[in-house]
Amino acid sequence: DHAHFLMADAYSRSGSDADAQVAYEQFLMFFPESEFRSTVRFRVASMRFDGGDYMRAAVDFSTVIEEETSPEIAAASLFNLAMCRRMLGQTSDAFDTLERYRSLYPGDERATDVAYQLGDIHENAGRTEAAIDEYETALASDNGDLTAELHYRLGTCHETLGVESGAVAAYKKAIDAKDKTDPVRLSAVARCAALYEKKGEYKSAIAAYRDLVENAEDPELIVAAKARVEQLEAVVK
Repeated sequence: DHAHFLMADAYSRSGSDADAQVAYEQFLMFFPESEFRSTVRFRVASMRFDGGDYMRAAVDFSTVIEEETSPEIAAASLFNLAMCRRMLGQTSDAFDTLERYRSLYPGDERATDVAYQLGDIHENAGRTEAAIDEYETALASDNGDLTAELHYRLGTCHETLGVESGAVAAYKKAIDAKDKTDPVRLSAVARCAALYEKKGEYKSAIAAYRDLVENAEDPELIVAAKARVEQLEAVVK
């Protein structure tokens, strides 16, 4: 079993994913009592998830959770099971799994992702205030990877509630992202431009549209932003 495990691992490390998956699946058939079975099943599940086979991946992750394995693999399997259920449209089950993860592993390295996912579920279900709470929780533990996205989602929630000042404040924080071409940042710029126009703050709107002209990559968006700049400049004059 050790040799077979190392062979499968070598295939994986060399980039031969198809051969690695076959070898791992053979391992599970040949060595059901091996000490490596949970690790192998986790890797098979991860490969199935990456390949879009979410149903079988969910079954494998569930099996890993039930087996005796390391805390790291158990935690990763539980979170990945939640992601499988989200991809399968099993929203209620995904929500319960994420809540279970939070209760078992509070404040761990996936705290931001768990809060983000819970916020997204709340927002899609129309529970806007609950979504805001989760996005703010995610920001409190975020290491920078989701900062722009979280601020943007806070902005959309505040807009839904009709709190335009809160929306603009959140969008501005998303706009502070270092990558000027980040699609999330540009979406925040576009929303700010629309809100500025709505409030009659045309100079601020012009500045936002110019930002889109300078940093957007979509030709149609650039043309539309340029046209809006010309129209608003005429209004200001």
